[in-house]
This record gives sequence, C-alpha cells and structure tokens, in this order.
Amino acid sequence: MQKKVTLLGVVIMAAMLIIFSVGCKKDDKKTDAGSSNNRKVKAIVENGNDYNSIISTVKYVMYEYDEDGYLENGHVISSCSFDNGGFTMDLPETVNGRYLYSVEWFFNPDVANISDMNVGLNYGYFEAYDEDDDYFDDFLYAKFNNKTSATRGEYWYADRNVTITGEGYDGKGDLSLKKGWNLVYHTFIGDDWFEYSSQKVPDLLWYLWDDFWEDDKQVLCSGIWDKYSPKHGIDGTENTGQKNFRTYLLTQH
Repeated sequence: MQKKVTLLGVVIMAAMLIIFSVGCKKDDKKTDAGSSNNRKVKAIVENGNDYNSIISTVKYVMYEYDEDGYLENGHVISSCSFDNGGFTMDLPETVNGRYLYSVEWFFNPDVANISDMNVGLNYGYFEAYDEDDDYFDDFLYAKFNNKTSATRGEYWYADRNVTITGEGYDGKGDLSLKKGWNLVYHTFIGDDWFEYSSQKVPDLLWYLWDDFWEDDKQVLCSGIWDKYSPKHGIDGTENTGQKNFRTYLLTQH
C-alpha cells in the first residue's frame, strides 16, 4: 500500500511540474512578445487578393540619407513572398550600425528629454515588387483619425533602450523603445505637426499606398504626409516622395 501511495505521489508531482513548466513557457513567450522586438510582421492587406498575380515579393528597406535628408541608398533588411493577399516577414535580430542615425536626426535634444544620446535609430519601408523585381508600391499600416489627422505604424530599430519625451522640432515624442524592433505610432496632425508614441493606436490596417490615398481620402489629410513621405522603390523609380519627414524638419529649422 505504501508503495502504491508513493507512485501516485510521484505521478501527481510530475503532472504538477509539467503544468508549471508549460505555464512558465507561456509567460516567457508573452513577455518576449511584449518587450521584443516585434520581429515577426504578419500583414493581411486590404484588397490584397487583387494583387496576388501582380506582387511577388515584399522587401523591408532601410535608406541612407545625405546631409540634406534626401534618399541615397536603399538596403534590403529582409524580404518574403506575397501570398493570399498578405505577407509574413521575420525582421533580423540586429541591424548594421551604418543604417542607424543619431537621435538628433528625429528629435531636438534642446527641448526633448532623451535618456541616452548615444542611441542609434532608424525605420524602414515595406515595399512591393513584381515577379521581374520591379518596384510596384509601398505598404502602409495606417488609418485616418479624422479630416486633419492620420496615424501609421512604423517598425523602428533601436540599438539600445531609450526613452524620448517632450517636444522637438515640429512635433512631440512619448517613446519607450527597447533594444531591437519597436512598433512606433506616428500621427500627423494638419500640415505641420507630428506625434510619435509607443502607446498602441487601435484599428490600424494594412494597405497599399495608392489604395490608402485613393479618391476622396487624399483631401482628408493631404498635407504633410502626402507631400513628404517616401514612395520610391529601392532603385529610385517613381521617386515622387523623395523628400521625407526628416527633410521637412531639417528645412524648417
């Protein structure tokens, strides 16, 4: 009888250990997803199935800029196929420092509170290419907030933890960035004001650039985003948006 009780106890203990172990793994996974790095990007694109026969590849491209803020060289950081109206992309764990920029490139340190001035930052663009590897369009993760405001989600890479708060240039920041990939919510208000935040903005959807701005949507928030946000292609074709936000900020001050 004693032996049977002991075996039963071992079974119960083993079962408890398994349950505890599984629970810990779930918690770890949840923590990684929250702190992490947002490396896996899964996009279901609005009207995406209309482009299954057109778009072959999605590339995440980071650009170098000259001293005036103009696009110079594009570097493919990651790529994947476009299937069934969307894509799933794994961003790299680290990004080469040559593609990162100092925090002053984005925020004015004279008026913004920046926890680490040595941080390197940058974000890229999700670009669509056809089967001949010709540029087709940009993807946007975005929504219109009202007639004078729109928000898009941007995947920023930081080479260390940093917090950025307060105003600087023509906008303000409320960012808490972890080392690695971070989803930053970039809101445009009117023609000349930006807000960067780490706080989730709900209801963003994936679009192709031309679909997002089609028809009457262009007049809702046509100011700074339509004028200065890149829509380019790595080879420089259809470079209608060669002035990006950084160029605008640099030329205003």
